[in-house]
Amino acid sequence: MIFVKMAFLNIVKHPKRSLLITAVVAFAVVVMVLVGGLLDGLRGRFFNSMFQESGHVQVHAEGYRDRFDPLSLDDVIDRPDAALAEFRKDPAAVNVEKILVFGTRAIFKNRRLDIAGYGVDPAGTFFESARHGIVMGSFLPEGKGIALSERSASLLQCGLGDNVSLLVAWSDGTPYYLDFPMTGIFKTDSSDFDDSHVFISHARADELLALGGGTIEIRAALRDPNLAESFVARHKAFFRANGLEAETWREIFGTLVTLLQFFDVFMIFLNFIVLVVAATVITNTILMSVFERVRDFGTLRAVGLKRRHVFGMIMAEGALEGVLGSLFGTALAVPLGLLVQSTGINGGQFVESIHLGSSYPYVLSARVLLLSFFFGALIAAAGSLYAAAVNSRKRLVEMLRYN
Repeated sequence: MIFVKMAFLNIVKHPKRSLLITAVVAFAVVVMVLVGGLLDGLRGRFFNSMFQESGHVQVHAEGYRDRFDPLSLDDVIDRPDAALAEFRKDPAAVNVEKILVFGTRAIFKNRRLDIAGYGVDPAGTFFESARHGIVMGSFLPEGKGIALSERSASLLQCGLGDNVSLLVAWSDGTPYYLDFPMTGIFKTDSSDFDDSHVFISHARADELLALGGGTIEIRAALRDPNLAESFVARHKAFFRANGLEAETWREIFGTLVTLLQFFDVFMIFLNFIVLVVAATVITNTILMSVFERVRDFGTLRAVGLKRRHVFGMIMAEGALEGVLGSLFGTALAVPLGLLVQSTGINGGQFVESIHLGSSYPYVLSARVLLLSFFFGALIAAAGSLYAAAVNSRKRLVEMLRYN
């Protein structure tokens, strides 16, 4: 207890030096919180966005993976309702829906826009970014109408209530179109998504494409992404019997998952660099503080204080400054993190290309705050340990003559 008391008196006696060490620790904590929150935000946004759009498992007709045209209607699931009933009985399934993806040309007056059409369940949960991003109207009310992005509506120069035609080519090459009243205009944080998606109900898409009740794919959202492989394994016999094939999210987004894993390694390396730099700066600052008082420590030893007492005093002083600096750093990081969390960080086209919208997301979590606080205090304690060890090796005469 005497060490803590003496350390506190030293901190009060030398406020400028103590403030410098505390500020360095606080800055290191703020940097660690920002870096950690960025990594958590990227991972969370990536997986949430990916699963909201594509689910954990996608089921298609056999041959779908080998098709040359990604919007081809050649590989159709003829009896999707039987598959829906089968998958919905699975205890791991949270939501199972059929999705009809097709290429189309949206036409309004003399303007045309080639785009990908999506026939969906109007009350479903996939494509949440569009469903929750409605800025005018509503998303396919009662299964009627069409939902276009704000960008696409601007290009076509159409608005709510206008009739937009969707032109398609049937599997035999016959052109066909239907008119849809504009019932919803949405805007998401991804311009790529907005430029490539138009939504109608699955029933109307089936009518437009004359598929006779068929669909292109069935998507399943599960309780846990890690259950995808076991889900597919349980229904393997059903797939074989009905000419179906399934892909898990790891197979669908294999390249992006690998990219995220590399990014995890990079962020760990970045965190390590931050820790090394912080440890170096903090240790050097503490060393400077100790070396400036070598003669003071020598005087204390001359009047009877033992090496271990001086060692403990330096350790206690560094630990107190580390805790104080970590507290200040955490107090600064919380409002700063909340600000960044509310605004995001503009990431440009690269972030959009990996399904993260137009900005780097940020998540301020208690885990990151606690780890940053812990490492800030630990680095200060480690720096004090080194400084105390260096000081304790000096002889008494050397300390008294130190200049």
